[in-house]
Formats: sequence, C-alpha cells, structure tokens
Amino acid sequence: EYPTLYTTGARATRPGAPPAWLLEERFSGVFVTVHEFGHQFFQGLVASNEHDQPWLDEGVNTFANYLAYEDAYGENPWIARIAGQPVTLRDFGRIANATPADYEEIDKPASDFDADGSGYGSTAYSKAAAVLYTLRQIVGAERFDPAMRAYVDKTRFGHPKGKDLEMALRAGIGDRLVLAQEDGVDTVLDLPDFFDQALRSTRTIDFSVGPINIQRAIVKDGYYRHEHDGERTLHRHYPPLAEHSPPDGADDDGETDGDGGDGGATGAGTNKAAPISTLPDEAIESRVKILRERDFQIPVEIRVDFERGDPALVVWDGRARSTTLTFPGQRIQQVTLDPSDKLMLERRRMNNVRVRTGQRDDDDGLGDPIGRVIEGVATTLLTGGWL
Repeated sequence: EYPTLYTTGARATRPGAPPAWLLEERFSGVFVTVHEFGHQFFQGLVASNEHDQPWLDEGVNTFANYLAYEDAYGENPWIARIAGQPVTLRDFGRIANATPADYEEIDKPASDFDADGSGYGSTAYSKAAAVLYTLRQIVGAERFDPAMRAYVDKTRFGHPKGKDLEMALRAGIGDRLVLAQEDGVDTVLDLPDFFDQALRSTRTIDFSVGPINIQRAIVKDGYYRHEHDGERTLHRHYPPLAEHSPPDGADDDGETDGDGGDGGATGAGTNKAAPISTLPDEAIESRVKILRERDFQIPVEIRVDFERGDPALVVWDGRARSTTLTFPGQRIQQVTLDPSDKLMLERRRMNNVRVRTGQRDDDDGLGDPIGRVIEGVATTLLTGGWL
C-alpha cells in the first residue's frame, strides 16, 4: 500500500473451490482491493506510524472498509452465503476478531505483540475495527462521522498518534453521552473509560439473559431503583391489562407463585388453589435477570417482549455483574440483549436471547452445537480455508 500505488488480488478461482450452491462470497479479491485502497487514507494521507501504533493504520482502515461495504451493499450486508445461510458483515467482524485477540491489548507497538504472530491480525486489524464500529453503532453516525472527519482534516500529513484520534472523537461526541434516562437517572457512555477498556486492556464483552419468572406481585405498582448486594432492580409500571385466563392445558412452566416455589404452579409449599396462569395481570409481575459474564463494562440495550402490549426497551449501564428487571402487570415472553446488534465487540451471541419456558422450546439440545458447527465452518472458509 504505497502512496498512489497498491497491489491487490483476484477472486479465488483455484481448482477445488466449492460450488456456488455451497459457497457464495464477496470477500476474496474484493476486500483486499478495498483494504489496500483504504490505506491511501489510513495511513497514507494522515501519515500515521504503522510500527508504533498499528491499530491506527490497520484497525482504522479495516473499520473504514466495513463502512465501504455498507455503502456498496447496504446495512450489514452478507459477506458469504454458506449453503444459503448468510454470514453478514457483523458476523464476519466477530469471526475475524478471533480468540487470540483476548490476550493482546490493541494500543501498543507492533514489536510488542506475541512473537508467534497469532494475535497481531485479530487484534490490530479486526478487534480495533470492532471497537470503532461498536462505538459508531452506539453513538450514531450523525455524531461519529463528523468527529472522524475532523480528525482527518486536523491531522492530514501530521503523523498523528492514537490519542489524537481519541481526542477528536471525544470532542465531537462528548466525554459523557447520555444514552437513556429513567426516573431522573442517566445511563451514560463514558468515552474515556470506553477507550481505556477497549484499547489498553484485554477486557471482553459478554452479556447473557438469566431466568425469566412470573410470580405474584410483591411490590406496589411503580418504578423504583435501589441497590441490594450490588444488584440493581427496576420495577416498571404499566397500566393494568384486562383480566384473562389461559386456554385449557396452558403450560405454567417458568411461572412461580412468589412464595418460594420451584417454578411450577403447584410446587411444594405453594398456594395450589390459584395457579399463576389463572391470575389477572395486575396480580402478577415478571422478573428477568441480566448478567455481565465478562469484565468489559459498557451499556447494553435490552428488549423485553410481552404476551400482550408493546415491547419495552431498557438501557442498562452494565456496571454491576447483574441486574434484575421487574415488570408489574406483564407476562414476559422473550428477552433480547443488544437487539439492534450494536456490539460487534461481543463475540458470543448465543446467550443473548431467552424465551420463557413454555412459550417456545429454547433448549432443545441442538441449537448450541449446530451454531458452533456453523461458526466453525464460517471461520474456516473466511479466515484461511478455501478463500
């Protein structure tokens, strides 16, 4: 990638390549061309130092390549289709941000990476790109893009450092961006903290949805926040819905009676006269626990779908190890973390959705292993196999 001169490669057509019905892809040839052209800007026109801070060159450029693909093919386009199953741009960003990146900080000289080279590409290229893509998704293009443009205009041929990019983004976005407000309490993205975790630590993102339970209401209607043993609990008020009874034979799995039952409506020590499913909505509440499995602290959106009525969208700050959401008068049907798919930095996604037991079989014993097989095939094809 010399200034004004770069070389590229053709689409793979070697003998033994899989047939189109098995694999369609627009990666080989295409991505390397976009990537090497992108170096005319990063590091070319800004003249950053690839040895001192390779992420400022390769990572920023790879991020720009992702945006070029979206400009060409639409939002989150497919990069490959394996037997008709799409591997999207965001899927690809997660696959390329492979496990070796968990053990390497992004912001360091090329010579400080592990000598075997296993973490250099996944960290300096893909993990760094995922950091910027995640940030842009959270704050919005309308804030991020002008800040990036200001960085390029200010540092053109100026040999910028990573801190120059950080300061430009902080100036354009703000050090503390309010993402949501509930009951006068702001949920904030702290940009300096985000950069410290993302660039100068090996912290990783992983959220999961814990158990969903429906029980007799134990709080008055209203919205409360309190801290108890480090856990935040939200009690959200919704207008009472009409009384209803389930159809004959309705499954009460996942519904507790609030008196210490084991999840069934007729468990030992419970009031057997009134199964939860027969109670009016104003007499029950739904609870779900959200867990932060790893050490990266970042706000996360949570979509909660109910049996009836509009869904709720909650933004949790992700600081504590867990939070419990409580919804008086509503029966949770499904909970989805990061429903808009903003967190490219979160590789593990199969624990981001939970359906209440009895609504759909969400643990058939096949979803996880099949998902891992598909992920393995995609990884092989897109990072060193046929392509």
